[in-house]
Amino acid sequence: MTIRRRRPSVLCYIAVFICDFLGKQLARQGSLKVQVFGRKRLRHHHQYPFAKGNEMQSTTSIRPPFTFETAIAKVRAAEDAWNSRDPHRVSLAYSDDSEWRNRSQFVRGREQIREFLADKWERELEYRLTKSLWSFTDNKIAVRFQYEYHNADGQWYRAYGNELWEFDDEGLMQRREASINDVAIEEVQRKFHWSAPGPRPEDDAGIPNVA
Repeated sequence: MTIRRRRPSVLCYIAVFICDFLGKQLARQGSLKVQVFGRKRLRHHHQYPFAKGNEMQSTTSIRPPFTFETAIAKVRAAEDAWNSRDPHRVSLAYSDDSEWRNRSQFVRGREQIREFLADKWERELEYRLTKSLWSFTDNKIAVRFQYEYHNADGQWYRAYGNELWEFDDEGLMQRREASINDVAIEEVQRKFHWSAPGPRPEDDAGIPNVA
């Protein structure tokens, strides 16, 4: 007996095509999830829904409880504010009774914060800062950061630091603890070159590596 094979119908071909297409889409989505901490993915979070061009939404408008997206936006908004080198603007992100430990110095309240920052940027010239989200909970964020500056004698430094932030319900930082180490560098070793004061450009790599 001769067995005749039936040719697949058009519907079978369509079904195979749809399955193949959906499989590729799911694989692509899985790849994006794995790369969520990659540079392109973070740049996307920086831009939407909190950014417009290089101008971030006010840091105090981003309130707990935090999500991955809002924690990323909170960190970038803080970075942009500090890169303005404006003590008054920066102080508005902190509660009236905010408590700081910055290296071995202790600061309390907005007035002391403004005085601290004004003194800081008189000593740390051509300051450029970049921050990176490390982890977060509902109302706390951990950050690592690097910044570069030179002193009055022209000696350049790169500072490496970690910060712990705690926020109130209004999105104001009520506690900040920062541990920082300075490393002397040559001017040719600088990594941060954008026009300053002003925000780090969106296409700048930031601090993807430890050193």
